[in-house]
Formats: sequence, C-alpha cells, structure tokens
Amino acid sequence: MLVTSILGIGSATPAQAATWHKGTPKAIRGSWVCHKSISSGTPGWGQRKIYANKMTNQDQHMPKVLFTHLKYKSLGHGKYKIHCFSRIIKKSYGDKGGYMTLTFVKNNGKLKTGNWPWYHHGTV
Repeated sequence: MLVTSILGIGSATPAQAATWHKGTPKAIRGSWVCHKSISSGTPGWGQRKIYANKMTNQDQHMPKVLFTHLKYKSLGHGKYKIHCFSRIIKKSYGDKGGYMTLTFVKNNGKLKTGNWPWYHHGTV
C-alpha cells in the first residue's frame, strides 16, 4: 500500500511543453534553393537565406521578403515552428507587414516549408 502511494505521487507530474527560443535553430540556418513549377507549368525558383536573427525569401517574379522578430520552438524529429514578423523589403510596395507562424521540417538534407523541398546551398 505504501509503495503504490509513493509511485503514484511520482507519476502525477505533467509533461513539459516546448519553450520558445529567440532567433532560428542552428539546424536550418544557411542558404536554401528551391526549383518549382509555377501554375502555368513554367519552371520557377526560390531562394531562402536563414541567419541567426533574420530570414529573407525571394521567389521568381516576386519582391524580396524580410522576416524579423524571430522565435522558434522545436516540435521534435527535425520539425520547428517559427513565429516572425514579415514584410517586403522595398518600401515602394506600401507593405506594412504582419506576424505569421511557419513550420519547417528538415529531413534528409532537405527543408520543407510548403509543397516544395528546399535544398541546402551553403552557409550564409
């Protein structure tokens, strides 16, 4: 009776939730490229650069986007959730920006953030 009550107390602690960290995870930093097909079937490309405290994204025929105020949490098995503020770099577009949350999955040297895999292109 005494043994079961002692064991019951030890197993009643709740699991810890993932914590948010500033910046980006080291595992996904660097320069990434993507070769994709646009809706018309024309080949397209994208480039994403991930630094410690910022990210940039440039897709073919689109303005460059800057991501700042980054924080992330690990979801396990190479999966990360990143919360950030994004805005178009050129002020002439009149973009005020906004906060967003992205999910990144790194697996077999590829980074997936949507429908297309991104391939590591080197360190930045």
